[in-house]
Amino acid sequence: MSLQKFDQEKYRVAMLKWVVMSSQPFSEIQSPEYREMVRTLNPTAKNISDKTIKKDLMASFNEHLEKIKTKLQVFTLSKQISLDQS
Repeated sequence: MSLQKFDQEKYRVAMLKWVVMSSQPFSEIQSPEYREMVRTLNPTAKNISDKTIKKDLMASFNEHLEKIKTKLQVFTLSKQISLDQS
C-alpha cells in the first residue's frame, strides 16, 4: 500500500462525515486531544473550526434537500399522470 499525498479538502469532507456518522459534538474537533491526533497523523493538516464544520453540514443538508425536492416533484408528477390516465 502506498501513501497518498495529503488533501486538505478530503480531510475536511472526512471530518464532517465522522462528526455526523458518529454523533460527535462539533466542539470535539477543537479539543487539544483531537488536534494532537491529527498533528501526529499529518503535521501539515490545517485545523478546521467547528464553525466551518457547521457551515459544511448546512451546505450538505441544503444540497441533499434540493435533490429530495426534485425527486418528490418528479414522483408527484408521475403519480398525477398515472391517475389522469385511469
